[in-house]
Amino acid sequence: MVILLTIAGFAFVLEAEAADVSIKTVYFDDGSGLKRVSETSLSNIVDVTVFTNSRADKVTVNGKEADEAGGGWDVYGLELKTGKNTIQVVATDTANNKKVTEKYEINYLGGNVPGINYVINDLTLAGKKLKLFDGALQVSLPKQNAVMFNGKAAPYQKVKFSVAAPSFKPSSDANYISNIFTFTADYSTNCTINGEAELTFEYDPQVSGTDSYLLTVLRLEPSYISNGFSFPLVQNLGGVVDTKSNTITVKVKNAVFGAYVVVKKTGDFTDFYPQAGKKSPVAWSRPYVLALWAKGVMEPLAVYPNGNRVKQGYFGLIDNNNAETPITRREMAGLVVKALHLPGNIGDALVMPTFTDLSKMSLFERMPIETAARNGLFSGFPGKNGGLEFRPDAPMTREQAGIVLARATGAELPDPAKASAYCKAYFKNDYAAINEWACPYILVAMQQGLLQVTEPGYMRPTKLFSRADAARAVYLLMKTKGSI
Repeated sequence: MVILLTIAGFAFVLEAEAADVSIKTVYFDDGSGLKRVSETSLSNIVDVTVFTNSRADKVTVNGKEADEAGGGWDVYGLELKTGKNTIQVVATDTANNKKVTEKYEINYLGGNVPGINYVINDLTLAGKKLKLFDGALQVSLPKQNAVMFNGKAAPYQKVKFSVAAPSFKPSSDANYISNIFTFTADYSTNCTINGEAELTFEYDPQVSGTDSYLLTVLRLEPSYISNGFSFPLVQNLGGVVDTKSNTITVKVKNAVFGAYVVVKKTGDFTDFYPQAGKKSPVAWSRPYVLALWAKGVMEPLAVYPNGNRVKQGYFGLIDNNNAETPITRREMAGLVVKALHLPGNIGDALVMPTFTDLSKMSLFERMPIETAARNGLFSGFPGKNGGLEFRPDAPMTREQAGIVLARATGAELPDPAKASAYCKAYFKNDYAAINEWACPYILVAMQQGLLQVTEPGYMRPTKLFSRADAARAVYLLMKTKGSI
């Protein structure tokens, strides 16, 4: 550098030593705007911006070379671990062979705190198991995991997990017992993954273990994040509760992106209590019914099969005469499909219907019936004009329920001749009323504890299967499958 110095009218030219390269300030951006390095990051991925004097012609951050832009030097996608992170910034003056090194600390909060994010730049490179937000969310991904869009791998594989605080009740009969956890794909709100993910959520440890059957996981569609809560977009996923670790686990196939929250259902129904001074015939079924209701498997009836409206506060388990309500074939199909988490296919129900008597039902009413039939759980009846009829509003008999439940277990059927001999021996008083081909199914349902026999020597195959009976059987079926 040349300096012109004037003293007493005389000018002197001096050679000054060049100024050393220096680092002025360092900022980072965690997605919420520029912050000084002394502030806390709410994301595990940050972009770092370094400002130097004009001598610097090269800058690195933790060994990663920065790009010069806008008067500063930028490094994108720097990964942080939970807690304090040391970053080393090196500014170099290549022409004068000088450099300066400075160290800074960025603190990533990282816990189960509303506002915290965890970003994965490429899901295909992520580990199969993720433990996030101090273990409040654990994710098991499929072996060949990838973000999918329109049936193909998305061009961008970046995903983000976030924590938010619940700000309102999802419904009058449910309370939040966890934060809201969101899982979003950067490419589009319509993305999926190519397989099944298992999600485990921690919930409030103050919740009593005796109420664990009332806990469930709600999934909100990705649009919830920006557009607010919308009830038609809520899916009840149920879940398996571990009271020792205060966690609930669900499995989600493909459509995993969205927002999740754990809730405790708080409702009850008059069916379980004395009616006009008489003991309720379905009081025993309360834990089974409430568990299926909480998990979104079984819903209260609005109208009885005979068309009469169900009274306010009732589940529809008993009628106005205190008699048990039989379950219809359509409701039983829906229960089993939900209990087994069988995916439906709208195209199959619309284009290639199995039964000829469902045309007056809506598409979504037909879907569980078609799903049950295509998975081998239900068969139909010969139609009057050929084809098969389902007879959706017909009540289920005990024999029919035993057949469906046995199929749902996936158990191997015993030899037909031996099964018939056993039925004849066990049910000597009404064996003649049993369809002989149904004996293997009846035995499997009995052995699995799904079909009760309360009268020695009687099967009562034509007796109607009640909604309370169905709730108990489906609850126990889910227990054997490990899905409740």
